[in-house]
Amino acid sequence: MSVRMLLAGAWLAMYAAAALAAPDEQVLGREAGYPAGANLQQAYQQPYLVGSFSAMDSIAPSCRQAPAAQPVPLPAADPETTIHYRYRNGNWTLDDYMAHQRATAVVVVKDGRIVAQRFNYGRTPQMRMLSNSMAKTVVALGILKALELGKIGSLNDHAEDYVPALKGTLYGRTQLVNLLRMASGARFTEDYTPNDDRAIFVRKLRREGTLAVHTGVGRDAAGDASDAHFGQERDALWRGVVAAHGSW
Repeated sequence: MSVRMLLAGAWLAMYAAAALAAPDEQVLGREAGYPAGANLQQAYQQPYLVGSFSAMDSIAPSCRQAPAAQPVPLPAADPETTIHYRYRNGNWTLDDYMAHQRATAVVVVKDGRIVAQRFNYGRTPQMRMLSNSMAKTVVALGILKALELGKIGSLNDHAEDYVPALKGTLYGRTQLVNLLRMASGARFTEDYTPNDDRAIFVRKLRREGTLAVHTGVGRDAAGDASDAHFGQERDALWRGVVAAHGSW
């Protein structure tokens, strides 16, 4: 085999490895094994982001939900769906997306099956990823189930009808349907700076001994209404889908 062929083979191997690498791996803590932060302040620093976002319940106080005895199955489709998309006049694949974006995981579900999934930065399906706004869907399910069972009279009711602590506040006077739509009319800045409205809200809750889930303040108020009148049924609904223990 010629030196030229060896060099060409080595270049192709390096190119393939680079193409499969996730962006900014070293900045995000690869050499240290993607550690989780020791506290919430450290969790949002670059070297701890990846580890913290799949171990948030070990950093901050959290509630724990037991797994379902018989969870709803979520099998993987066979064969996997090949996903393509267009961006800036180019044709790209899901693997391209994972190589270009700081995405820890992408899971695509259709008709009750996982049709595609990818993981970056050493993440696995067994890890509990930070759900962020996915929690809004869980709150909405709880509200609608409470409505179905008659625990909530109408989506046009006000949050303060179910959560006396909200009485006299803007969110308390807001209809549940508008809280779910994040249309309370409140001026609220959430730009992830240290003193935005979200940070002030979370600090206030911590002082009162509670912990906020990232659902937007309006959705937190709706969640309070759900908890107040739908706690047991909500837990049963959640246990029906959780294969491993969850936390929030």
